Amino acid sequence: MEENRAFFAPEFKFRIINEDINRSDCQCIVRELNQAANFQEEEDGKLIREYVGGCTLIKNSCEKPDYIINTAAPYYEMEDEDSLLENCYLSCLEIANENHIHSIAFPLLSTGTHGYPIYEAVPVAFFAARKWRYTHWNSPMEVVFCYEEQIAFDMMCLHLKVWQKLYAGFLSEYLPECRMKVVRQDITNLECECIVNSANTKLAVSGGLNGVIHRAAGSALQEECQKLNGCRIGEAKITRGYHLKAKYVIHTVGPAYGTPDAEELLKKCYYNCLEVARENDIHSIAFPMISTGKFDFPKAAAAKIAFTSVLDWQKKNYCYNMEIVFCCFEPDSFDFISRHLHNWKYNDENRRSETQGLVFHCQKLQFYPEDEKLMAEMSVRERIEYRRKLKDMGRYIVLDEK
Repeated sequence: MEENRAFFAPEFKFRIINEDINRSDCQCIVRELNQAANFQEEEDGKLIREYVGGCTLIKNSCEKPDYIINTAAPYYEMEDEDSLLENCYLSCLEIANENHIHSIAFPLLSTGTHGYPIYEAVPVAFFAARKWRYTHWNSPMEVVFCYEEQIAFDMMCLHLKVWQKLYAGFLSEYLPECRMKVVRQDITNLECECIVNSANTKLAVSGGLNGVIHRAAGSALQEECQKLNGCRIGEAKITRGYHLKAKYVIHTVGPAYGTPDAEELLKKCYYNCLEVARENDIHSIAFPMISTGKFDFPKAAAAKIAFTSVLDWQKKNYCYNMEIVFCCFEPDSFDFISRHLHNWKYNDENRRSETQGLVFHCQKLQFYPEDEKLMAEMSVRERIEYRRKLKDMGRYIVLDEK
């Protein structure tokens, strides 16, 4: 590989540079302390004492960079070293963000004299930075990783490229070729022709999403529902949207998990909603995750049924222009639907040429979003073991090289 390369992930405000951190153009650089557990430094006549996982921001007296953050990184095989190393990254990012720093550069902490293997230190750095970005999505601060070691640079590039593939757009995933979109937001605020309400058989106001939609639409919605004589499980009925942004509401009754033919009835919910929409010349519809609330349908199973049901309908009605939105308020549901969208895109033979593109000297595995989310909370050793289990179970997608 070429030396001194850079890789950018602008949607996450991440950058990786294959060079010495002291040559970085960042406003702030992170400096690793050699005596992690017992460090002291003089600044403006004050004694600063550091602790493992903590950090201190110092105004640099030289021309560049503007700031230096000293952090006390753990030694390898210290007690709970993975969490301590993660805290180093998180505390540095937090203090930089609080001081309105626009860019921060990290070396690969805890390697070298601290003894951390590169193959374990890189995932800790990536997952810590990713965790921070999830909770500070609107922060303008750019995070830069300066890795002189080529293997560390390549490993971090791999992590970021897979993340890009999994979370392109993060809160909104759109595949125009199948006219499907998944978003994370309140369904009552969606601007589309029709939204789907997960109702009860009496079409009466209740709790959960049903209550939210009725409150947003106003009392006139309930008055119209009372004239429809209820709705059986798996069927769908349409009303006006009233005060909602959507012009129409399609009400469907999902099955309770564990009841006979629950999966078939759930499929009918999606299929019949789409049929009612087509009969009323509707061309955009938003679905919640039906039956995953009080009916206790597992989110993974419900997401699979939702996606396959919609895809089956589209294949039979391919000439009808219908945009379908999966509106997932909860992160888990969003991740499950995103996984199915990505699987469909990556594995469809007609689209393989459009979706390949990661070029590395190793086989590239893309784990499912829900597994990535679980691994983000694990220590490095736990993640390694978990990845082995996922490989044994076949819970991954192989991204082939060109």
